[in-house]
Amino acid sequence: YFVRELTGVGIAIYMTVFVVMYFLNRSGEFVAGGWFYYLSWMGFLSAMFHSVTWFGVTMKVTPFDLPKWVEKLGFISILLIWGGVSYVLMSTFYDLAHTYINYA
Repeated sequence: YFVRELTGVGIAIYMTVFVVMYFLNRSGEFVAGGWFYYLSWMGFLSAMFHSVTWFGVTMKVTPFDLPKWVEKLGFISILLIWGGVSYVLMSTFYDLAHTYINYA
């Protein structure tokens, strides 16, 4: 539980750094060094761990007494929906992000 909440704090720090760096750059082009690449991977892995563990808990805290197979089916369903939405968003905004971010 503690690690999951700590990853949430890490994600908030990552997003704060991203937003501050973007607005400090007056030209609108975000220049990121190698450190930001590693920070992005750490933020991504933290977000993955945070989300997957929350999805696992979601089916266990319902007010219904669900059988284990229903909990697992719900967990898998949530993961598939999350993966599909993430894929659509990433493929939609991938080119947009690379337009504004210049990895120096």
